[in-house]
Amino acid sequence: MHYNANITAMQNDSMGNITTILDIQPRLIGGGGGMTPDEIVIAKSAELLEQLPDLLDMREGLPELFVKNE
Repeated sequence: MHYNANITAMQNDSMGNITTILDIQPRLIGGGGGMTPDEIVIAKSAELLEQLPDLLDMREGLPELFVKNE
C-alpha cells in the first residue's frame, strides 16, 4: 500500500473507532452516579493510548528499516 494510502486508512480507522464510541455511549438522562459520556470517552481514549507501541526512533534503527518514499 502506498505510504499516503496507509495514512488515510489509519485515519479512517481511527475516526470509525471514535464514531462507534460516541454512538454506543449512553445518553444523559438524570442525576445518576455514573460517569458522564465525556468521562467515558476520555477514559476509553486513555486506555487505547496506553496500548499503543512506542514510536520508532530512526536514529536507533537500521537505515534499511526506514525507507523514505519521496
